Amino acid sequence: MAALFILTQLYAGYFHQERARLAGKHFSQASLLADAGDYALAIEQYRDALSYDRANLEYQLGFAEALYDSGGYQEAGFRLGQLRASDPTNAVVNRLLALLAQRFGRANEAIGHYRTAVYGRWPADPEQNRIRTRFELIELLEADGRNGAVIGELATLLEEERPDDSLRKLIGFRLLEAKADEAAERLFEELTQTIPKDAGVWEGLGRARLDRGDYRSALPAFERSLAIEDDEEVGRLRALCRGARDLDPNAPRLGLRRRLERSQALLKRTFAYLDYCVNPFGEAFVGPPAPGSYFELFEAARDQLGQRLPRRDQEQALEANLEMVHGLWDYRNSLCTNVWNEDPALLLLLGETAR
Repeated sequence: MAALFILTQLYAGYFHQERARLAGKHFSQASLLADAGDYALAIEQYRDALSYDRANLEYQLGFAEALYDSGGYQEAGFRLGQLRASDPTNAVVNRLLALLAQRFGRANEAIGHYRTAVYGRWPADPEQNRIRTRFELIELLEADGRNGAVIGELATLLEEERPDDSLRKLIGFRLLEAKADEAAERLFEELTQTIPKDAGVWEGLGRARLDRGDYRSALPAFERSLAIEDDEEVGRLRALCRGARDLDPNAPRLGLRRRLERSQALLKRTFAYLDYCVNPFGEAFVGPPAPGSYFELFEAARDQLGQRLPRRDQEQALEANLEMVHGLWDYRNSLCTNVWNEDPALLLLLGETAR
């Protein structure tokens, strides 16, 4: 009986080892097939692996991932739910559940799973996986129109992950997309100290300042960017800033006479812009109905533009021109409902002047 017991134990050990070997063999083949994108064959191999070792969590997770990647969302969701019930903090499981919920439009559920995944347990490369998952969450929040939450996640990413300069630059541009101009400007200003020869950093700084309407400080940032690397879009933004600068009667170091000349040019350009909104074809009135007394204001602008620049009372003439510019510009939203020939420099300058 003792010999029989020993023989039985040896056989049982061999049996379990053989099952484990076969399970591992099928799992390895399944992993290779999944990496190659052959999910149908991978799923068969995963099933075979689980037939030998049903309790193996790694096999179960690989099987669920292959089901998800193959489009078998219902079974994938069922198996992922089982895995989460047994291991709620498994980050890989929660990330897949987030992707699954997002696919079917369950944004709140997806956000919850993403956040659990970020702070959950990653079996490998935890830092890189957390960062990737945070960006997936940020993209979901952007798509769902939750701009405040996007800014909060980007700030948390900066604080908790301590990203390198390359990633911080990417976060800066994401802050710009989220309209967090001041936060983006601060970040890009820091990056100009650590990676001053990166053209993208200077471009980001220029864009952040331009989005705040500050073309004066945006211009040198764009010029620094172009000095490092030529770029058509950055060149366009520099030209825009220069156009606003050359039109601005309040630019620094201008004498009164020069300011007056610019105010006259600004009035002429503003009047032309509004006149085009009302009458784009230059003939009979075809624009929207006139709000209030804009006709009288247009006539007054024509009279003022018809006058020669005065030799005396230049300060008074300057103020009158600027007052007329702002009076005309007040009608922009009501008159310019379908502008075909936009004037970006004028929009930038008057937007900043309004501030």
